[in-house]
Amino acid sequence: MVKERNIIVIILILLSILYAASLNSYLSLYGDNAVFIILAKSILTQGKYSHIGMVSEPSHTQFPFIFPLMLVPIIAIFGINILAMKILITILALASVFLIWFFFKIIDNNTDQKPNWFPIIIAILSGLSPFMGEFTHKVMSEYPYVFFSFLAIIFLAKYHRQERWLTKTGIATTFLITISYFTRSIGIVIFIGSLLYIFLEGISKQNISLRFKKALLIALVFIIATSAWEFRNRSVSSKEKPDYINQFFMKDPYNKDLGTIGFGDLTKRTLDNYNRYKNLFANVTVNYKFVLTFLTHFLPYSILCLLLLGYFYCLIKHRTIVEYVFTLYVFVVLLWPWSGARFIMPIIPFLLYYFLKSLGILKSLVLKSGWGKFVAVPILNLILLILIYCLQTQIWIRSFSPAFYLIIMFCVYLFIILGKLILKIRITSAAYVFIVLLMIGTAFRPTFRENVTVEHRRPYYQGQWNEYYEMSHWIKANTPEDSIIMSRKPELFYIWTGRKQAIYPFTRDKEAVIGSIYRNNVNYIALDSFTWTKTTLEYLVPALEGEIDKLNLVKEIGKSKIYEVKYPE
Repeated sequence: MVKERNIIVIILILLSILYAASLNSYLSLYGDNAVFIILAKSILTQGKYSHIGMVSEPSHTQFPFIFPLMLVPIIAIFGINILAMKILITILALASVFLIWFFFKIIDNNTDQKPNWFPIIIAILSGLSPFMGEFTHKVMSEYPYVFFSFLAIIFLAKYHRQERWLTKTGIATTFLITISYFTRSIGIVIFIGSLLYIFLEGISKQNISLRFKKALLIALVFIIATSAWEFRNRSVSSKEKPDYINQFFMKDPYNKDLGTIGFGDLTKRTLDNYNRYKNLFANVTVNYKFVLTFLTHFLPYSILCLLLLGYFYCLIKHRTIVEYVFTLYVFVVLLWPWSGARFIMPIIPFLLYYFLKSLGILKSLVLKSGWGKFVAVPILNLILLILIYCLQTQIWIRSFSPAFYLIIMFCVYLFIILGKLILKIRITSAAYVFIVLLMIGTAFRPTFRENVTVEHRRPYYQGQWNEYYEMSHWIKANTPEDSIIMSRKPELFYIWTGRKQAIYPFTRDKEAVIGSIYRNNVNYIALDSFTWTKTTLEYLVPALEGEIDKLNLVKEIGKSKIYEVKYPE
């Protein structure tokens, strides 16, 4: 019998090949990655946590410090070596896949089946997920957070079963929960979830006193550490760069003129986020984002119902730390002013867990007599059809006639029946296996495309971003090293040019924008042609129109322009 550890080792080897194929020395365009690098350089060279790429070198209060600390040894040894940093992230991604398998192996109560394929399948689908695969080669804090958060809940699950409150496992759990928060602030849900889990899911033998002591150990260390961090942030915070709490209460973090949020605005934000995430949850499960499909309106609600089925089943019948962390995490992202796939990336393994649980429930209904069979069979058939359609459109792009899908479904049923006759596999088990194989198939191609094809295209930066990148090259080659540059993405520009940066304020107050240019002694303005953001067109361009006689156009690259600011002699 094949051992589970051997299977997971083979999976990790195959994933490492896929992940390694995506590595290059280019910096992705998130902007946050450049901030992490700058902060790591600040820690190494100046012994402080500041944005040394900006003119005023303001103390940084937004991102926690663990990930920049992890980058410090790389910069100390290799300098700002993007490839070395990406290799670190790839190693953490592979370690995270292992931890995902190990965690679900712990919480899954199917101990009779050897090997237990359920946690293995979640690990495979997580490792191949295009939404997670996107971050295996980016210098971002997503995978460091996934690594520490899963390590934390693994230790918490073990600590929860112990009969003493002060143990090595308890100390490690407390440390890892705190580290998760200092990797990404959303780690607060691990802390709150762990306290609720310890109190509400107390093992019958454990009295309230023991649970209280466990919770107190975690809470004291966490609160002391985070209070010290918050005190530091409050003492050095700048009104020009608000922290997460202030940004949360802004109507639009990119337009401070709109003021703070009200109850109606918060409700609208929550509903808008719900509409975005219901589609993303479906994308995560069957990867239909990467195909042209007639199921665009129908599929999100169908998948959401299956996810809710798995979620509520676990909440009622098999409650673990997952339900606490997942519920709190979703609550936060629904209220958050930003939305996108990267914000739900850490809970993708949980989404896959609930989806597979719902398939298991449907499979069990088929085996039982009664009305449940007549509900479950059509749903399973529909899932099969959806996955076949998604895989087909990924491979051939064009759609086929309905007869094509009938033939494919016939082949699927033939495969399932042969599985029963030859391999003695239950029809429902064979159908379950086929659905999982199709899920792996729909995940692999977009992951390969994102990880390999896109990462090795030339030029690496496309369209407006390539103009922006070329502007940085021109500035690095043609301006004095002590020049100060104003740009829309100052963090990236600092990494690319080595020049100090300033960013214009996001306001329609022209005097404030012009004042920031002279107050920061800006020498050059990189006027981008971005259309993905309106800030340059709405804030910077109108302000410069009245000052054009004080500017000297020194370079045009496509629609982007570089101006030199003329100062009186």
